[in-house]
Amino acid sequence: MFTIEYFWQPRLTATSSAAAATLPGWRHVTEPLPTFVEAPMHTSSGFGNTDPRASGVILVSAPGAVGKSTLARQIAYQTGAMLLDLAEANPVGANTLVGGLARLNLYQHFLQGTASLVIDGLDEARMQVTQDGFAAFLDDVVLLSGSNCKPLVLFGRTGAIQETWLLLSEQGIEPPVLEIGYFDEQHAAEFAKIQVQHIREESTRREPDGRAVDLILSRLREETSSDGGTFAGYSPVLIAVAKQVADPSDDNTQALISRIESGGDTVTLASVIESILDREQKKIENLRFNDSRLRNELYGPEEQFARLIGRIYHGAPLPHLPNMSPEDQKTYSDALTTWVQEHPFLDGTGGNPSSAVFGGILAVKALFAPSISDTVLNKELGQGTLINPFIAEFYISELSARNASHPVTPSAIRAGHVGLLYASVRARLAQHESAHMSIDGEPDNVQKATEETAEVEIVKMDQSNKETTIQLISKMDEDFRFSSRLEDVNISVPASRVCIGDESSDIVLIAPTVIEAKHISFMGERLVVESRPRTEGDSVDVDNLVYLHADHVEAMGISSPPTPYGNTRLALCGAEFKIYPWRGFFIEAPEHPDERTSEAFRRLKKILRLFRRLGRDEFAKYRKAIEHPRRTNGSGQKVLDQLIKEGVLTGGNNQKMYYLHLDQLQKQVGLSLIEARQPWKIRSETASFLRRALDSQQH
Repeated sequence: MFTIEYFWQPRLTATSSAAAATLPGWRHVTEPLPTFVEAPMHTSSGFGNTDPRASGVILVSAPGAVGKSTLARQIAYQTGAMLLDLAEANPVGANTLVGGLARLNLYQHFLQGTASLVIDGLDEARMQVTQDGFAAFLDDVVLLSGSNCKPLVLFGRTGAIQETWLLLSEQGIEPPVLEIGYFDEQHAAEFAKIQVQHIREESTRREPDGRAVDLILSRLREETSSDGGTFAGYSPVLIAVAKQVADPSDDNTQALISRIESGGDTVTLASVIESILDREQKKIENLRFNDSRLRNELYGPEEQFARLIGRIYHGAPLPHLPNMSPEDQKTYSDALTTWVQEHPFLDGTGGNPSSAVFGGILAVKALFAPSISDTVLNKELGQGTLINPFIAEFYISELSARNASHPVTPSAIRAGHVGLLYASVRARLAQHESAHMSIDGEPDNVQKATEETAEVEIVKMDQSNKETTIQLISKMDEDFRFSSRLEDVNISVPASRVCIGDESSDIVLIAPTVIEAKHISFMGERLVVESRPRTEGDSVDVDNLVYLHADHVEAMGISSPPTPYGNTRLALCGAEFKIYPWRGFFIEAPEHPDERTSEAFRRLKKILRLFRRLGRDEFAKYRKAIEHPRRTNGSGQKVLDQLIKEGVLTGGNNQKMYYLHLDQLQKQVGLSLIEARQPWKIRSETASFLRRALDSQQH
């Protein structure tokens, strides 16, 4: 429906263009992409009802690495629209668009409808400027959107599109959101086959190559069926498959087919990567060494990873290499100059990954290298909304491999890596998919918190409400670190430090977010709080709270009060929040009547805070999470039993879920869900409920 031929060309085709685009980021696309295959696109619901065929602004969304920039470039080529890549342009602000069009002598043509504009890189643009600068840029969008029959088209990742839509809606514009989907089975195969032909630099396709692609993708879909088939429709995955089939060092495609058909080669993304590394190692067979044994000891996968990581992150130590004569050492060194530079995992410059898949595996390998782990973490967290969507995939696999000889359930993770893992999970979310994270590091004795571990749970929910859960544990002997954009978390680490953001961008916290820590450190120029666009039909507004509680607060560079957008509520608790610029959002922590009731109230809140929206006004959570000892210790089990007895919680038909009934919560407990996410004085109704729960211990 929303194809270039039937939608974009009628809406955007321009008859005027700049003679020469001389501004950074602005260009007229004159050549098609030789490997372009059009991915499906559909309207995303929940963003108003504006018709894409009539709107003056169109937002195009996709998870990370799906192919937004490729599509934007091809649309610009086929319609004659000017392409503005905000990743290459000067930082955005007031007059970015009007000024750019004027300097290119296109402004009047745009007003007359004979020129059009496609804008890519909203994520990069948002990272480079403050909220005020980005809002000023969107003022320019609003100004131009009412003056021309050609729509302004803006491309970005899921989170950036949500924020852009929210800010535009506050100005009275609710643009439609079109979402780029994953390749279906047919188009995925076509895309991979074109990539193979392109890598081989041949004018016609080889029949065995096509059979190999079909076989690998079929097996890959079988191995990743739990992902709904999207994994095998991800363009970076397809490029990795193509590189396996078209590897110039091994021209025997039929042998590859035979190995897979006989079960000799399992097909997963990890196996595709392993196959590429094995084929790269075979290059050693062409070298003439004085010591022939070197062919079995050099350029293995571990060494390749180390050399590639050294190229990207610098300083990675090489594994132990065998002793070599000066002649053999020179032979090998000369070969490495070409091999590493032209490795399939690197782009043509030899200094950056060639795809998100290879960037993800290299980042994970580097994170587990002690000498450079912190450097890598800083670099990857600094990507903000551009964090690699494959880091989570490979990180979990690496944890499993490292724990294979000493199984630990759940796996242990460094506290500093938790935020990067969660950001990577979120980077793969499509519109109307969701993810939330809880970190429970509150022991029975807070004084022993540093000796304890935190329970980490990351839950991803797809559009059909199917959940995928990652459960981990983390020692609390280092800071928990998060990127500049943090959404839907429930963090309770009362003896630990939480660091958010970096010094180069605003910090954006998106409700619902609850953070309780001993120390919260903000590293950014400004704190912005937002809520997600509200789903149509929602009548319960409990997801608009950002609550932070800390004994100590550090704010590097933040000199102005936080900025809430929409109906977002910000509540700050802790003595150091009483001073400027926080005091306008400060709330006092209430004193509770006695330790016994107070302890039961804490257990009640720990249970209630786990519940997340399942659909419209329905809130649910898996039983195993609710019944975990961290919730049921002390008086927790009696509180849980009482919630069930009084109908506040009920079990699902399959007995895997607890469902929370907000009306019964208010009636029986005298508490709303939003109150359970921040400090609240125990009302008489709540105290009465807690006494009923506690007294039940005597029966």
